[in-house]
Amino acid sequence: MADAQVSVILVSDYEGGSKTWENERLVLEALAAQDIGEPFDVLMVEHGAARATVPADLLTMCPRSRIVFHDDERSAALKDFGVGQVSTEFVAVFESDCVPTRSWLRLTLDALRQRPAFGVVSGYTTYGGDTAYKRCMSAIDRGFLDGVVGAETRHVSNNGAMYRRGVLVTHPHADAASPFLSNRLRSTAMAAAGIRFWFEPNALMTHAIGGLGFIRDFRYHTAYSDLKEAAMRGGMSVGGVIRKRVLWDLRGIRSSRHRYSVMDIPLLAVLFVVASASYVSGLLTALRDSRPAESSYR
Repeated sequence: MADAQVSVILVSDYEGGSKTWENERLVLEALAAQDIGEPFDVLMVEHGAARATVPADLLTMCPRSRIVFHDDERSAALKDFGVGQVSTEFVAVFESDCVPTRSWLRLTLDALRQRPAFGVVSGYTTYGGDTAYKRCMSAIDRGFLDGVVGAETRHVSNNGAMYRRGVLVTHPHADAASPFLSNRLRSTAMAAAGIRFWFEPNALMTHAIGGLGFIRDFRYHTAYSDLKEAAMRGGMSVGGVIRKRVLWDLRGIRSSRHRYSVMDIPLLAVLFVVASASYVSGLLTALRDSRPAESSYR
C-alpha cells in the first residue's frame, strides 16, 4: 500500500440526540468519491462511549479508514488526539456532519502545495438549497462569503480545513468553556504566530442543519465566543461585536439573494429575528461572565 501524504480526521462535534452514524456514512461516501488522484488516510475519532455502537460495515465504505477512541468527549480534545495518531504532511480536519464535494481534498491540497507561505486552507460551507429553510439559513449564516474569490483570510473554518500537520502540532486547541471559543482562540494564536490562512471558495461542503433549536444553540454560543474573544484581546466593545455580526448577516443576505426566491423572504425575516435574539442572549451571558448554557455542541 502506497504511503499517503494527506490524512482526513473526522470528529463529531454535535450530538442532538442518540447517535445514528448517518452523518459519518454520508461523509465516508463523499470521501470515497474524491477525485484527488492520490491515496489518503481517513481517521475517525470518537469518544469511548460510542465504541459498542459502531456499525460493522462503517470502515468498509472508504478505503484506508480506521477509527480510534478517546476518553474525552469534547470535540477539541478529539481533534487534538487525532493529530497525534497521524503522521502525514497534510491533515484535513472535518466535522462529521459536513459532506464535501468530490473535489474538496484536491482543491485544498493544491492550494497549500502552491502556496508554501500558507499554513491552512478553508473552503466554503453551505446548508444546501433544496428547501426554503436551508436556503434562508445558508444566506444568514454562510452567505457573507458569497462572491469572495480565492484570497488570504483572517479566519479558519471549524467545519473543514486543510492544514500542514506542523501547524496542528504546535497549536492545539485552547481549554475553554465553549467549543466555539476554543476554536476561535486557537485561530487567534495561529495568526499571532504568523501563520497565514487561505480561502478556497470552490472547495464546497454541505453542513447538516437541525431546526430552531439548532439555530438558537449555534447563535447563542457564537455570540458568547465573539464577546469573550474580543475581551481577551482587549479590543471590540459590545456595540462593536453586535455591529460586526449584523453587518456580516446583512452582507450574507444581500450576497445570497440569488439563492432564495421572493417567496422565501417572509421566512428569511423570521429566521433572522430568531438568530438575532439568540445572539443577544449569548452576549448577555458573556457580559455577566456566567458559564454558557448547556449545548448539543461538545
